[in-house]
Amino acid sequence: MQKNHQRKIIDMKIQTEINAAAAAVLLKKPFNIFSSKKEILKTELVYLSYYLFESEIIFGNGKSETRKICVDTVSGDHAFLKNIDIKSHFEKPDIHASISPDKAIDIARMTIKSNLMFEKGKGKKIDSIKIKQVGMMEYPYWIGYYKKKNKIDFEAVDAVNGNLQGAKMKPTFIKLIMQ
Repeated sequence: MQKNHQRKIIDMKIQTEINAAAAAVLLKKPFNIFSSKKEILKTELVYLSYYLFESEIIFGNGKSETRKICVDTVSGDHAFLKNIDIKSHFEKPDIHASISPDKAIDIARMTIKSNLMFEKGKGKKIDSIKIKQVGMMEYPYWIGYYKKKNKIDFEAVDAVNGNLQGAKMKPTFIKLIMQ
């Protein structure tokens, strides 16, 4: 009898470590030295969906390296995963993807290539990069809405580690909120 060695697709919803009250405290803080403390009008917990990929990079000298990367399903932003703590619910996440898995693979491949060029320099020959989708996840963020002059604006904080999200992620959150 032949064993099936195919990797199981992982679908997960990451648990929050930061509650609403702690998020509100973080969101009230001035973002930089030029901004003032904000009065948060409302907070909400949102989940951003990501494709999870595992890549095997084979170098010209025969050595190989494995990296994990995630690409968000809304705008294609990406991040390398080092030590994600999977204290997660293993319920099927409710994912609405604007980015196709094929497009996400292309983004992951280009990100890995540019990252390798930056890390290793141009002298390191890459024979191949194999990427496979290993799952999907929903990652939590707290959104805090506040009044800015005569408009409503928002900031986002990572609901797992409490890191404030910067301007780079704002368009992604706008798209997510508008879905």
